Amino acid sequence: MDFQELSTLWNNNDQELSQQIEIRQKLVEEVSIRKVRRHLAEIKWTSYFELGVSFIFLPFITRYLSDTFSESKFFIPGLMLLVLTLFSLLFTSYQLVLYYGIQTGTSVVQTQLKVARLRFLESLEINLLYIVIPLFYAPFMIVVAKAVANFDLYQFSNLLIYSTSGSVVIALILVFFLKKFPSKRLRESLSFLNELKEGNAHSD
Repeated sequence: MDFQELSTLWNNNDQELSQQIEIRQKLVEEVSIRKVRRHLAEIKWTSYFELGVSFIFLPFITRYLSDTFSESKFFIPGLMLLVLTLFSLLFTSYQLVLYYGIQTGTSVVQTQLKVARLRFLESLEINLLYIVIPLFYAPFMIVVAKAVANFDLYQFSNLLIYSTSGSVVIALILVFFLKKFPSKRLRESLSFLNELKEGNAHSD
């Protein structure tokens, strides 16, 4: 066997070895992405639940707005709730788009970005409670009282003021506990993807 034959055998062996390593890395990535998606299934089901609530509430609030169009004191609180409902639909839909964007065909870096966005949205949603609960508590009570019992809650303006002040305290307590006990699944998934990315960088 001459040097040329030995060189060819060596190069072929080296090429086959690198191909095996590359295939193994891709398999590990695909399995890892599937694991991450399964790990984040809670986001999917929570988002579907929120979408369901919004879709149920949407015809109710649009009918309410139609009935109170000529009464601004009732119409404006309903309009505020409609805006909140539409925002919730868009927000939740975007979360689902990010979740379903986590697929085996995507790279670790792309998956990492999507999970990071989901984590950001979770943090944003929690912080928005500081505003949403106090701002929309009174409109919600006004709309419910008018729609269900045809009752004018403005007659008890002091009660609305006190209850809105109480909703500020509720918002502070709720956000405190949500921040103290955050979802571990997003953090674990992001940490796992960071390790996977670093491992791929070292192997390259």
